[in-house]
Amino acid sequence: MGKRSAEEKREHYLRKLRKIEKKIEKCAETEENRNSVSPAQSTCDIQLDTQQESSPSPEECCSEKENDQDFELDESVLSILGDLPNTASQGQSLHREVANRWSEILKKGLTKEIKDDLFKQYPVYKNCEEMKAPELNPEVGVAISEMSRKRDTFILKRQQQISTILSCLGSTLQLCIGDDFPNQKSSIIKKLNDASRLLCDSFYLDTRGRRSLILSNINKEMREFLKKSETCNLLFGENLGETIKNAKSVKKVGSDLRLPLQEVAKKNINKNSNVSSYKNAQNNNNKTLNWRGPPRQYNQTQSAGGPSQPYKKPRVDQKKRTEYQRQRK
Repeated sequence: MGKRSAEEKREHYLRKLRKIEKKIEKCAETEENRNSVSPAQSTCDIQLDTQQESSPSPEECCSEKENDQDFELDESVLSILGDLPNTASQGQSLHREVANRWSEILKKGLTKEIKDDLFKQYPVYKNCEEMKAPELNPEVGVAISEMSRKRDTFILKRQQQISTILSCLGSTLQLCIGDDFPNQKSSIIKKLNDASRLLCDSFYLDTRGRRSLILSNINKEMREFLKKSETCNLLFGENLGETIKNAKSVKKVGSDLRLPLQEVAKKNINKNSNVSSYKNAQNNNNKTLNWRGPPRQYNQTQSAGGPSQPYKKPRVDQKKRTEYQRQRK
């Protein structure tokens, strides 16, 4: 239990004053009753009042117990108990003009042109090359997956931005420790402002990276609706439940408007059949009179070295045929 604040002390003393006022009112009422009644009754009332005062009601007993628990503790006891935990810890208010500019960058980030200009203004120092972001070895880049290469590229860009921020802060420190520090107010403000802008953009890039990492594991149909949400205290906005409900309702309306698969298949079959019948009719109209070709018995064979001649059946000798039949018998 920590130290009692001024408001708590004030309320504590006000409660005591109210109780004293109530007792004064009771005493005034008892005096009026004594003046209006006989001495015998007054003596009885006095005895009753004394009995009531001697035996308080249970409500008064409870209130007295509560008051006994609210008594102030010594400094030694409070030091043993320790200070109260500060649950609502909030920083000071930033200047309105600065806060507006930072909020805009935290929501939308900096453009590529502004960042390229800042990168050129604040290069890496000669005697501190460790500030430069190390690039990936080409041998390792071939061995890893596409997803790993993209993630490494994202971290590389963030490191390049951090090196530029360090250059801003380093140049600011040089102005602060220089001899001409009082006359460098505008330069210091500019460099600190550039560093703060880049830090806000880095914060925005990390937020966007977290969103893309989570969206890769979300249903494809809901992903587009979540992309439209704006980040505030929560990564995908405060009204995410309503966004999901709207997405489901839109999907349901679209499925109701869409034709069933059976009707689409029938339409495609009818369309294909109409096209094929039209093509067949067109081919039949374009056929010539001799489109079937000559009969089989009139097929001609091409001789090896001359013009085509009609086919002739080989001639069989009757004597040889009879001799062959006798030998077989």
